[in-house]
Amino acid sequence: MNIKKMILGFICFIGLGYLLNKIFGGDNVADKIQYHVFFLDVGQGEATLIVKRVIPDKGETKCYTMLVDTDSGETINPATLIKDCVPKIKRNGTEVYFIDSMLITHPHDDHIGGLNFFINDADICVGKIFHPDYDFPRSKETADYKAYKKLKKDSCNQTETRIIAGQDYGSDTGISFTTFSPPKTIENAEKFKNQSEKIQVHNQCSVIKVDLNGTKLLFLGDANQECAKRILKYYKEKIPSTILSASHHGSNSIFVPEIDIEENLSSIKRGDKDNSWDEEILDIIDPEYVIISCGKDNKYKHPHSAALEAYKEKKRNVKRTDIEGTIYFVVDDNGKYVVSYLKSYDSVKKTIKGLFPSTASTNESVKSFFVGGSSLPIPPRNA
Repeated sequence: MNIKKMILGFICFIGLGYLLNKIFGGDNVADKIQYHVFFLDVGQGEATLIVKRVIPDKGETKCYTMLVDTDSGETINPATLIKDCVPKIKRNGTEVYFIDSMLITHPHDDHIGGLNFFINDADICVGKIFHPDYDFPRSKETADYKAYKKLKKDSCNQTETRIIAGQDYGSDTGISFTTFSPPKTIENAEKFKNQSEKIQVHNQCSVIKVDLNGTKLLFLGDANQECAKRILKYYKEKIPSTILSASHHGSNSIFVPEIDIEENLSSIKRGDKDNSWDEEILDIIDPEYVIISCGKDNKYKHPHSAALEAYKEKKRNVKRTDIEGTIYFVVDDNGKYVVSYLKSYDSVKKTIKGLFPSTASTNESVKSFFVGGSSLPIPPRNA
């Protein structure tokens, strides 16, 4: 009898444990998170689309989107790309193409030249806009700066945030990032006041780092040497990154004091003591990949030969949009990444479109392979 009671008690114990496990979700598998980063080939400008995919054990995949800068593009228009790839959602009772966030590094036309396409198209909404928002003196980019200001006030774009160095942002938009520039207050205000418009803007450019499951992605925007030295002064231990979006389309201006005439800047030789060449920022970031966004045969001679030499001598993998086309990184939930290259607009469109739940099941361009045990989509072979 005692043995029977013991067996019955044991069975009840196991059953209770199973029941509690079910009730409290002990058998739930953690969501898998993938990041897909597209350094878009927009010609002589910059625009990067980040798509974060949250893949639950059960249920539908959820996607979050972030656009870092938005040049209108010689080959790709980011606004058109969004409409071609992102499923519509209902917002304020109207169906729109929606991206969760946009970050503007600085208000120059090769980084914000596509804003008018977002502003003038009622079918597109941006959930939140992050920006440096200094009252920069304007010159040739007046129209673009007005567009930059207007986008923040557009009725569809409800929220906007001025970013400040040393803060984390984006937790409410799905893709978080840390900011290292611009500072809360302008240092060396008297010197700053006497600088040209271009140098002022590059001095106060937004610099951010996105953590992609442990793979760090750093955007330098058009940060110049003065901006780099300020970042090293306050955030030296925080800027090491796996992937670097090179400053100013591969310009020398991150390594030497910036001057207004780009053609003169391009002729500076690496290591020349007379020009205060300094590669500390590159040594500290220590990236595995350096991505340069630039146009073929551009008039600014980007990337500058001395900067390119610095990147390559330190055995970095240097990839350029003018050569490779759109550069595409996929990062799995363990932080392992692969990189591929999308030569045509159609291959970019099909790859992005295939990431979203409503289109992924019918899109044949998205195949699967395994990295560290996780299934990741890759573009078709002929992309």
